[in-house]
Amino acid sequence: MARAGQRFSRLTLVAGLTLVAGLTLCLPAAPGMAQDVPPRLVFDLGSRLTYDDNPDLAAGGSDPRLTLDASLGLTLNTTTRDQAFSLGLKGLARVTADESLALRNPSVTLAYSLDGANSRLSVNAVFQQSGVDLFEPLVSLIGGVVTTDILATTGTVTSRVANLDFATGLQQPLGFDLAATVNDRIYSDTSDPGVFDSTSQSLRLGVRLRLPSSGREISLTAGSSATDYQNATQTSRDGRDLSLGYTQDLRPDLTLQASLGESEATTRQAGALDSRSTGVIGSLGLQTDLANGSASVTLSSNRDSVGTTQTLSFARSLDMPAGQLDATLGLSGRSGQDGQLIGNLSYAHKLPTGSLGITLSRQVALSAADQDVANTVLGLNYAHDINDTSRLGLSLNVLETGTDGVTDALRQTVSASYSHDLAADWQVTTGYQFRGLDTSTASAAQSNSVFLTISRKFTLRP
Repeated sequence: MARAGQRFSRLTLVAGLTLVAGLTLCLPAAPGMAQDVPPRLVFDLGSRLTYDDNPDLAAGGSDPRLTLDASLGLTLNTTTRDQAFSLGLKGLARVTADESLALRNPSVTLAYSLDGANSRLSVNAVFQQSGVDLFEPLVSLIGGVVTTDILATTGTVTSRVANLDFATGLQQPLGFDLAATVNDRIYSDTSDPGVFDSTSQSLRLGVRLRLPSSGREISLTAGSSATDYQNATQTSRDGRDLSLGYTQDLRPDLTLQASLGESEATTRQAGALDSRSTGVIGSLGLQTDLANGSASVTLSSNRDSVGTTQTLSFARSLDMPAGQLDATLGLSGRSGQDGQLIGNLSYAHKLPTGSLGITLSRQVALSAADQDVANTVLGLNYAHDINDTSRLGLSLNVLETGTDGVTDALRQTVSASYSHDLAADWQVTTGYQFRGLDTSTASAAQSNSVFLTISRKFTLRP
């Protein structure tokens, strides 16, 4: 953990210095931005009664639990012509049949953006602590779900995430980019050996040379990442890469994108070197703009501590009169091994009396045990407005992880809710939720719960 703390400190220092520089360079404001909006302060108050027949989602069942939650939330939003700021504070007081009053699930969210005539800066930070029974899994940067979130059924998870993105020279031939991320996932009061803490950091710096007259752009990008797992073998993973990128407009509607570079990736177990890979990485792709969206094809070669992975993917973005479709389908694999299907699908459709949303993702990532693990995520949300004051909601979430040699797990959540607006700013919601977990190492488990929520939103300002 000392090494992770040192890397965290270095990354925090770089991010802080960049933030100060960004605040200086981003002025003056870019013309044509949105007009100033008075600060808005909203206070949320709610009460939720829940009965769950298997709250621990145990294979053999667990004692039913009746809980009463009183939730509090405060949100401040302010927007000017060049800046946007949002701060949210939430928490709840819980009473159960077998314990006294306790304060739970604190969360703090912060978002700030600053747009200048030639620069852009955004900062996001989240601190959130919640019971794993809420089942709000973390989706990684590549679209997969953190495996430990699927396996965890008891205890508490604390998530700390910070992101910084800065770009300058947006309207000039020479530009610079910076992106930094810190992510902690900490579990407590859980006995499952497959659930463990993780800490990751990443830093990426880039310089871009634009030649508008020829439709070309040349970039040089350097990146560094580090991840530490608090598993039985104390796995730690480091990566570094340096790439030269080239973009060329072949036609007004057709663009060529290419990159070539070098990367190094290592994995250590209990401090000793376990695997290391060094070599060439690169990509080649074409993107075309269509009347109703865009399409692209990309061939890439990436590297982790086990070796290289080649990926061929096709993407399509489709604009429709009442919706939007974004899809990527590809084949990814290592040399000498069978390829695996990967992809992302996002579909949003606006209905005459509601909305429909579908998300689907399948990605392959290296686990803490240096094994390729496939993560599949399916989400479906449907909302129907019965009338001006009542609405019906249905949702389905399915997550699957695993491959040869590791624990396979399938977790699913199905919920149905009915909401009705009472007096001004008052709302009552009732519903049912089903949760299920099936793993290759234990019998299937499931739970059923019903809930009733009464909430009110107070606008304190303006």
